[in-house]
Amino acid sequence: MKKITLLISLFYSSLWAQSLLDELKTNEKEYVRATFKQSRVINSHSTEVTYKKHLDVRITHKFGDVAMGEKGVFGLYSLDDMRIGFEYGLIDRLMVGLGRTKIKGFYDGFVKYQLLKQTTNNKMPVSLTILANTAYQSQLPSFITKSITNRMSYTVQALLARKFGERLSIQFMPTYFHRNQVVNFNEKNDIFAIGAAIRFKVTDRFVLTSDYFFNLDEYTRNAFYAPVGLGAELETGGHVFAMFFTNSKGIIENEFLANTTSNLQKGGFRFGFTISRIFSFDNSGRKKKSATK
Repeated sequence: MKKITLLISLFYSSLWAQSLLDELKTNEKEYVRATFKQSRVINSHSTEVTYKKHLDVRITHKFGDVAMGEKGVFGLYSLDDMRIGFEYGLIDRLMVGLGRTKIKGFYDGFVKYQLLKQTTNNKMPVSLTILANTAYQSQLPSFITKSITNRMSYTVQALLARKFGERLSIQFMPTYFHRNQVVNFNEKNDIFAIGAAIRFKVTDRFVLTSDYFFNLDEYTRNAFYAPVGLGAELETGGHVFAMFFTNSKGIIENEFLANTTSNLQKGGFRFGFTISRIFSFDNSGRKKKSATK
């Protein structure tokens, strides 16, 4: 009788243990993947960060205004801006980047940390990434003093995104921008802006993207234009090729947020592209389909 009681007890104990394991598996965090395909949308950053021990080499070109017409081959004979950047994943969720742009000779660097990640069970409904950058302007007009501090500008952003199903991702970007010296007395050193971005997956390798920024500063909003971008991304193995149209000449936030001078309604937009190539220095043997989280 004791043996039968013992067997029954063991049987129910095993059922309880299995039930507990199943419950634990159900509550395990499974993160949503590929809210965006890479660390940028068009002009803006995305919530994605480069994987640990992966290097993302990025080359971005922005050509001249389409309004230049046939004589200028619709802007393709003119190069408004170009940036070469190197971005590296230090640890999980943390990446750093360095770059050099043609406009004003900017040298820029940034730190990007993914604070929150959306989960499939919606216990964490959004992803949140914090971005902080600084830029040094090596080329200055004669009326700006040449001290190092006056050449510096800074941007801080909170990138908040959610992926809806398998195809649609939306991102909001509260942004703070500071420049140590301004061109005229009407401009402010501190500017706040709100950005939005969207990604729509057409196929596994082809997506459509768009982003937009609205300046909260009245003078900047009236004297300049809101930066807008519309583009597409194509993944080809280790490369991601992005093509886009935008009215912004500048590539980094420190330029396009408060200095977009092209009017979309008058053909003030340009074609551009970015080529991203991933290099892995991870010897752990794990394989990644993409270099972003």
